[in-house]
Amino acid sequence: MSAPAAAGLRRCRVCAAPETPPFFRLEGVPVQDGLLWPSRAAALAAPSGDIELVFCGGCGYVGNRAFDPALLRYDPSYDISLHYSPVYREFIDELVDRLAREHRLAGKTVLEIGSGKGDFLKALCERAGARGVGFDPTSTAEGDDPSVRIIKEFYSERWASEPADLLCCRHVLNSIEDLRGFLGTVRRTLGPRTQSVVYFEVPDGAVIFRRRVVWNVVYEHCSFFTVPSLRRLFEETGFSVRRVAPCFRDEYLGLEANPAAGNIGGGSDPASVETLRRDVDEFTRLYREQTHRWSAWLTDLRQSGRRAVPWGAGARAVAFLSALRPSEEIPRLVDINPRRQGLFLPVTGQVVAPPESIASDPPDVLLITNPAFEAEIRAQAERLGFRGDVQVLD
Repeated sequence: MSAPAAAGLRRCRVCAAPETPPFFRLEGVPVQDGLLWPSRAAALAAPSGDIELVFCGGCGYVGNRAFDPALLRYDPSYDISLHYSPVYREFIDELVDRLAREHRLAGKTVLEIGSGKGDFLKALCERAGARGVGFDPTSTAEGDDPSVRIIKEFYSERWASEPADLLCCRHVLNSIEDLRGFLGTVRRTLGPRTQSVVYFEVPDGAVIFRRRVVWNVVYEHCSFFTVPSLRRLFEETGFSVRRVAPCFRDEYLGLEANPAAGNIGGGSDPASVETLRRDVDEFTRLYREQTHRWSAWLTDLRQSGRRAVPWGAGARAVAFLSALRPSEEIPRLVDINPRRQGLFLPVTGQVVAPPESIASDPPDVLLITNPAFEAEIRAQAERLGFRGDVQVLD
């Protein structure tokens, strides 16, 4: 197990190696993309923060050292659900099928940390014939499913008495500052139940930097994990890792592990770490190239009197708009999640409209903000009668 951090010295959140200077900086970015605002005035005054990404040459972890969790707010208005997308639901269907089958969850108990509105937990318990308990202060779920109970608070050791045959935590770990403390809590709540399984899912940091997905660098995601760094984090906090594998079109990493009898330590993969080092070294230059290219595109739109409407009001859209600050050339966005419609994006203030608005008020250009949903969005736009230009945010 790594030595504790020395007083006054910043250390890697995963392996506690000494921190290196930042390789990428952004100032004044929105702190959350899952929290939209009820008015444009409120959105323009939304909290902002800075990003200073550092790379750990010891384990391949990338993190935002300027992250301040006190800026984040989690309440029932928070919503990042993708379950309205057919492409995403197909992924979820395949995932719950596999988890239910491989771990024989019929009649067992599933816990989910960060269960949101309960969509994933309900789908898994229904498929498996299992009992579910979710923990999330943002939940608005009601008791319409007797097999699933949602507790509207953060998970903590006070819930150690809740049995967990499978403990799930999806897209939460990448927003937690004290990684080792959080996973230590999870390990202690599981106690001697070494047959329990944990399933954690995070964005694949290596893919983000290898594919130069500059719009996936957002404040709320203070951690970017690679296979070596994710495996090492779990091994050093008391878990025996069964597998770490790409999922959802290779954009995410899914990890499965069992509680171990003790901390088993963790090594690194020097070749993978060195590959990532080369990618992060190029990232600032590539970010500048991308923002310059898209800024020129927006200028051309504005000067020609045309308008573009982004489809998808998630993290990539928030990052894109906050970086480029367009005006009348992007008057609104559309999103299929009805809980986001009618609300305003933080810092830049665009309103989110339903997809039907491109039929009643068609833009000149439709901008697809996430390529993973390109085919789905093109088909929906075509059904709505849109015949204009389509661009994809790369």
